[in-house]
Amino acid sequence: MKINKYPKVMEVSIYKDFRGPLRRVVFMYKNGMYLAWKGAATLEEADSEVEVTPWPYARDITDNAEHCMGMSESMSLKDQIHRIGLERIKEFSGD
Repeated sequence: MKINKYPKVMEVSIYKDFRGPLRRVVFMYKNGMYLAWKGAATLEEADSEVEVTPWPYARDITDNAEHCMGMSESMSLKDQIHRIGLERIKEFSGD
Protein backbone atom coordinates (compact mmCIF):
# COMPACT_ATOMS: atom_id res chain seq x y z
CA MET A 1 0.00 0.00 0.00
CA LYS A 2 1.38 3.37 -1.04
CA ILE A 3 1.34 6.06 1.64
CA ASN A 4 0.96 9.58 0.29
CA LYS A 5 3.37 11.93 2.04
CA TYR A 6 1.69 15.03 0.62
CA PRO A 7 0.13 17.50 1.24
CA LYS A 8 2.25 18.86 4.05
CA VAL A 9 3.67 22.15 5.24
CA MET A 10 7.33 22.44 4.24
CA GLU A 11 10.02 25.07 3.92
CA VAL A 12 10.50 26.01 0.26
CA SER A 13 13.10 28.16 -1.43
CA ILE A 14 14.47 29.22 -4.78
CA TYR A 15 17.94 28.78 -3.28
CA LYS A 16 19.74 25.49 -2.70
CA ASP A 17 21.11 26.80 0.63
CA PHE A 18 17.58 27.73 1.77
CA ARG A 19 18.34 31.34 2.56
CA GLY A 20 15.06 33.13 3.05
CA PRO A 21 12.83 30.03 3.12
CA LEU A 22 9.05 30.32 3.10
CA ARG A 23 6.51 27.92 4.56
CA ARG A 24 4.14 26.52 1.99
CA VAL A 25 1.74 23.61 1.62
CA VAL A 26 3.48 21.26 -0.81
CA PHE A 27 1.17 18.77 -2.47
CA MET A 28 3.39 17.10 -5.09
CA TYR A 29 6.91 16.54 -6.39
CA LYS A 30 6.97 16.36 -10.18
CA ASN A 31 9.65 16.79 -12.84
CA GLY A 32 12.22 18.06 -10.34
CA MET A 33 9.95 20.69 -8.78
CA TYR A 34 7.90 20.83 -5.60
CA LEU A 35 4.39 22.07 -6.31
CA ALA A 36 2.81 24.19 -3.59
CA TRP A 37 -0.43 26.08 -3.19
CA LYS A 38 0.38 29.73 -3.90
CA GLY A 39 0.71 31.71 -0.68
CA ALA A 40 -0.76 28.97 1.54
CA ALA A 41 1.34 28.45 4.66
CA THR A 42 -1.20 26.24 6.44
CA LEU A 43 -3.43 23.36 5.41
CA GLU A 44 -6.45 25.55 6.19
CA GLU A 45 -5.24 28.27 3.80
CA ALA A 46 -4.62 25.63 1.13
CA ASP A 47 -8.30 24.61 1.18
CA SER A 48 -9.32 27.83 -0.57
CA GLU A 49 -6.34 28.17 -2.93
CA VAL A 50 -6.38 27.16 -6.60
CA GLU A 51 -3.13 28.68 -7.90
CA VAL A 52 0.11 26.71 -7.82
CA THR A 53 3.73 27.81 -7.42
CA PRO A 54 6.63 25.52 -8.40
CA TRP A 55 9.68 25.52 -6.10
CA PRO A 56 13.06 23.98 -6.93
CA TYR A 57 13.85 23.21 -3.28
CA ALA A 58 11.78 22.01 -0.32
CA ARG A 59 12.58 20.42 3.02
CA ASP A 60 10.74 19.16 6.05
CA ILE A 61 10.35 21.58 8.91
CA THR A 62 12.19 20.32 11.97
CA ASP A 63 11.75 21.36 15.58
CA ASN A 64 15.13 23.01 15.25
CA ALA A 65 13.92 25.12 12.32
CA GLU A 66 12.23 27.55 14.70
CA HIS A 67 15.62 28.39 16.19
CA CYS A 68 17.43 28.50 12.86
CA MET A 69 15.06 30.86 11.09
CA GLY A 70 16.59 34.13 10.14
CA MET A 71 15.20 37.58 9.69
CA SER A 72 13.16 36.53 6.66
CA GLU A 73 10.76 34.49 8.79
CA SER A 74 9.96 37.47 10.98
CA MET A 75 9.35 39.68 7.95
CA SER A 76 5.86 40.11 6.58
CA LEU A 77 4.90 38.16 3.47
CA LYS A 78 4.86 41.41 1.49
CA ASP A 79 8.43 42.20 2.60
CA GLN A 80 9.59 38.67 1.75
CA ILE A 81 8.09 38.87 -1.73
CA HIS A 82 9.69 42.28 -2.26
CA ARG A 83 13.11 40.99 -1.13
CA ILE A 84 12.89 37.91 -3.37
CA GLY A 85 11.90 40.14 -6.29
CA LEU A 86 14.91 42.38 -5.73
CA GLU A 87 17.21 39.36 -5.53
CA ARG A 88 15.85 37.99 -8.80
CA ILE A 89 16.34 41.38 -10.49
CA LYS A 90 19.96 41.39 -9.30
CA GLU A 91 20.46 37.88 -10.68
CA PHE A 92 19.12 38.82 -14.10
CA SER A 93 21.01 42.12 -14.29
CA GLY A 94 24.31 40.51 -13.28
CA ASP A 95 24.92 42.73 -10.22
